Amino acid sequence: MAKRPHTSELDAERPFKLTRTTDIFRRDTINNLATLNRSMEDEIEIILQDLREAQATIARLRQRLSTREMFGSDAEDCESDTDEDKDPWFVERYSDYDVEDDADDEEDDGDDEED
Repeated sequence: MAKRPHTSELDAERPFKLTRTTDIFRRDTINNLATLNRSMEDEIEIILQDLREAQATIARLRQRLSTREMFGSDAEDCESDTDEDKDPWFVERYSDYDVEDDADDEEDDGDDEED
């Protein structure tokens, strides 16, 4: 079977196919596309590296934040710290609270009624 000679009139019949080009132009196009692909691959690698670094920074900041939430920061506590205050903030000491004795209240109530 012999090939038909190419005419530009036949290109309208082939809407989804590339028009025929010379070999030199075709090789030049392929080389240009390959160069663009390589440069895009390099750019993608740089962007992915930046993304990994950003995610690592976010993880470190979250860890610092959770540590501050648990233990508080030293800067906040510097002014309020005293020698007596050695316990962490999450340890409750009942001696720090004013606790009224119920027995004292009953005695006071009884004194008021007598008057």
